[in-house]
Amino acid sequence: MTMFTSLSARPITRACALLFLLTGGAGYVSAQSAAPLLPRWTAESTGTLVASAEPLSSSSVPAVETPEAPAPAAAAAAGGQAIPASSQGRWAFSSFAVAAKASSNGFGVDIATPLARQVNLRVGGSFTSFTTNLNDDGLHINGTLTLQGVIAAVDYYPFRHSSFHISPGANFYNDTHIGALLSVPAGGHFSLGDGDYTSSASDPIHGTTHFVFGNHVVPRLTVGFGNMIPRGSGHWSVPFEIGFQYISAPTVQLDLAGSACSSDGCGTIVGDPNIAIERKDLENDLSALRVFPVVSIGVSYRFGNGNRNR
Repeated sequence: MTMFTSLSARPITRACALLFLLTGGAGYVSAQSAAPLLPRWTAESTGTLVASAEPLSSSSVPAVETPEAPAPAAAAAAGGQAIPASSQGRWAFSSFAVAAKASSNGFGVDIATPLARQVNLRVGGSFTSFTTNLNDDGLHINGTLTLQGVIAAVDYYPFRHSSFHISPGANFYNDTHIGALLSVPAGGHFSLGDGDYTSSASDPIHGTTHFVFGNHVVPRLTVGFGNMIPRGSGHWSVPFEIGFQYISAPTVQLDLAGSACSSDGCGTIVGDPNIAIERKDLENDLSALRVFPVVSIGVSYRFGNGNRNR
C-alpha cells in the first residue's frame, strides 16, 4: 500500500516508472548486449518507489515450450484434415491419352484416362476389311472379311512400378462377318457335303455364303505391357496386349443355284441335302473361333500434366 501511495503522491515519478516498465528498459541496453532488460522496483529510505534495469537471464523468466506441428496421422485422429500421401497421386480424369493401334480386330484408335492411382479407363474402336479369292473343293470363292467393333476396358496395374496390366472389358459393337460369292465354271468338278458333282454347261453352279460371328456385345480379357498414361513427365508409350474375346459360335448361310450332275443323275442343286451337310460342316470347322484372339500394339501420346508420385 505504501508503494501505491508514493506513486500517487509523485505523478512525474509514476509516469516515468510506468514508461520504463512498458519499454522493458530498452533504452538502457547497448548494441553489444544480447540480453533484454527488465524493470526492477526498489523502495528507497525516503519512501519513494524507484525503478532500475536488470538484464534478463534464464533464471529470471520460465522457459516457454513451443508446440510442435502435429503429424498428419495425429492431425487426422484429432479431427484435422491431414492430406494422405495417396491423395497426392493422379486424380480421376486429370489427363487423357490417344493411341493409334493395329490389332487382330483391325486398325483403330484408343482413348484412355485415369480413374485411380493404378487404374485407367480405356475406350476405342477398330475396323478392317479385306477381300480374298480362293478355291476350295472346286468352288471358286470371292470373299470379304469385315472386322469392326467398339470396346471399353479397365486397365488395372497390379504392380506400382511396372507397366504390366490386366484389362477386363467388353466389345459393345462386335460386327465380324464374312460374305462370299461362290461359283463353279461349266464342266467343273466340285465336292459338296458327302457328294461329288459336275457343274452343268448350260446352267453352272453359283451362289452366296455368309458367316456371322456371335453376339454384338461380347466379353473380352487381355493382359499386356505399356501404360497409355505414363508416370512422371513422359508423354509417349507403346501399349501392347494379348488376350481373347468370346464371340460365340458363328452361323453359316449357304445358298446355291444352278444345275449339276452326280452319280445319281443331273438336276438342280437347289434343295440338295448335301447343301445342309456342307453348311453344318462349315459351322463345326469354325466353332473354334468362338474364342477370338486379340493381339494389339500401338503408339500412344498423353495430353496433360504427368504424375511423378504414381
